[in-house]
Order: sequence, then structure tokens, then C-alpha cells
Amino acid sequence: MKRIKTGDKVKIMTGSLKGKVAEVERLDGSRVYLKGIRQVERHYRATAYNQGGKRDVHLPIDISNVALLVDDKPTKVAYLINDTKKVRIAKLNKKEIK
Repeated sequence: MKRIKTGDKVKIMTGSLKGKVAEVERLDGSRVYLKGIRQVERHYRATAYNQGGKRDVHLPIDISNVALLVDDKPTKVAYLINDTKKVRIAKLNKKEIK
């Protein structure tokens, strides 16, 4: 089970984008795609099926380089089992993450 899920608000902790805050758009293994972050323009060659030109592409960030934000502070995530249901809790303040 991943500690970060789609729709979570995260902060980038390392790299050239350190300190930026964004929302998780999608997950792909250990990679995270963030809304509006690392969006680049790629040039494509024309083929028999597609017209050539420029397209915007999102590049991923490794999941280990982002931290979940709870109350606008980065925190680690733990799990707690309540009534046969596994829930995520923030280690910062022991609140449940929805």
C-alpha cells in the first residue's frame, strides 16, 4: 500500500523544485506525477496516423522526493487498523488522513 495517493497535497523535498507544493495527479509505480510541475513541451514527428507538432508532457518525480502535507507541514505516514479497516494517519499530529 502506497503512503501517498492520488489527490494528496505534497511538498517537494529535494532537487531543483525543492519547496514547491502541488497535488498528486497520478501514480506510476514509484513515480509521482504532480499537477503543473515538470510540464515540458516535446516535439513529435509526423506519421501516417498522427500529425507532427508540439505536445505538452508531464515528467514524473520519484515518490521518495516528496512528503505529504498535513496542516501545511510535511509529515510521515503511518497505518492504524480500526475495526478491520486500515487507515492512514499522520505521524506529525496523529490525525487520520482522508
